[in-house]
Amino acid sequence: MTKSRNKKDKPGHENNIKDKLLNLLSRAKSKAYSFKEIIKKVGLKDQAVKGQFATELDNLVRSGQVARTQSGTYKINYKSDGDHIVGRVDHVNQRFAYVISEDSKEDIWVSANNLKFAFDGDIVKVLLKGKRDRGRSPEGEVVEILERKRTDFVGKIELSPRFAFVVPNSRKIFYDIFIPLDKIKDAKEGQKVVARIVEWPDKNHNPVGEVIEVLGNAGENDVEMHSIMAEYGLPWEFPETVEKDADRIPVEIPEDEIKKKTGF
Repeated sequence: MTKSRNKKDKPGHENNIKDKLLNLLSRAKSKAYSFKEIIKKVGLKDQAVKGQFATELDNLVRSGQVARTQSGTYKINYKSDGDHIVGRVDHVNQRFAYVISEDSKEDIWVSANNLKFAFDGDIVKVLLKGKRDRGRSPEGEVVEILERKRTDFVGKIELSPRFAFVVPNSRKIFYDIFIPLDKIKDAKEGQKVVARIVEWPDKNHNPVGEVIEVLGNAGENDVEMHSIMAEYGLPWEFPETVEKDADRIPVEIPEDEIKKKTGF
């Protein structure tokens, strides 16, 4: 009688593990996970399979596809080579940006025309083109956008009869976001909104987005506060249960609590 194969012995099982690891870390982008976090996220409980995951993770680190950080966590590795470099965009003004990379002693100068519509903070792959002039930064051209820093942007909406634009608050975002009129979520002229980009720009077109939240009229204290919080990815609304718990907290401090703190 022929002994049946265990699932983990099937051909291609190692590839399945490799694919799971790469998919998980690719979705996490630049975020790093510990081995325990990886095991938890893929839902593993079998000790033997955990060992196989650890082995495959080590293989990915040796091949350069995954990077192990100094703290022992793991993240996807965007590699540089002799002609290309990987780094983060620092969009200085409308005319140019710098790409900052750990693999280069100098920041790479990139003209706006060669940015491939990379936004400030994006991770990009840059083709090195040599020095612009003696004593100046090396020049490059973005050939691939590897990771978008964000998709949601806070700004002021401007309406016209056929379409709308959201002008981002950030001084480092130099593209207005085109919004179809059926995607403005009843926003009024000049209001602060949160827009989500659903189609990234190509050639000379603006990015296309939709309004996902109307914050309110520009200039109002609460609206401006919510705008700042949304700009930095902080929540300005909380679940109803949290709001109810907050309402139960007394505004005034009880006398006995004051005595505990002050001794009087």
